Amino acid sequence: MFSHLKLRFYDKLQERMAKGYNVDSEIKSWQRYEIQLRAKRATQVLKILAYDNYQLGEFIKGVLKANINYRIPSKTDSNKRRWNSCKWWLKFLDDADEITFSQIQPEPTIESSKRWLERQVTSTLATMEMAFGSQFIINYLLVHGKERLTEKQKQRANMFFNDMSAQRLVLDEIKRELGDLEFVKLIFSMDEKKRTHLNRISVNS
Repeated sequence: MFSHLKLRFYDKLQERMAKGYNVDSEIKSWQRYEIQLRAKRATQVLKILAYDNYQLGEFIKGVLKANINYRIPSKTDSNKRRWNSCKWWLKFLDDADEITFSQIQPEPTIESSKRWLERQVTSTLATMEMAFGSQFIINYLLVHGKERLTEKQKQRANMFFNDMSAQRLVLDEIKRELGDLEFVKLIFSMDEKKRTHLNRISVNS
């Protein structure tokens, strides 16, 4: 592992101060972490990132989670694998998905894209809507995004659109998350054509 993968952690604040840089006095902590990859591992990473299902920070945390763990020693259990992980380490990882280099990166699906949006984009979209006071910016992003769709993405979207069973599973997941009342409100906030399509899926369930 260590010939192709190296992990570095260091105090960036101390480094800058030691080199004589002027550092903002309000900065009390500045920790840096890096991953260095070589040969086959570097190629694997590029392939995984190329699917666009990970942001770089999320990806690095996933690699860290798969390779490093800080545990609290137990006085009654000698098996280190059963020791609890340190809370500060879990907080840093922030529920990142574990990523191993032996995994074969699958083609992205509508479901995996939805999960990625939930983890990485929803708060940013909400911020933009609040900033503009309307759905204008979100509608603009949708128009801009549709112009950039590849044929492969269009094919994936159309296959999902025509797969009522797959859509039903996602709708059921959203319904459980929101609750019945909020789910109905969300359905009725849509235009009639889209509402009819979603109702058809729900009725056939």
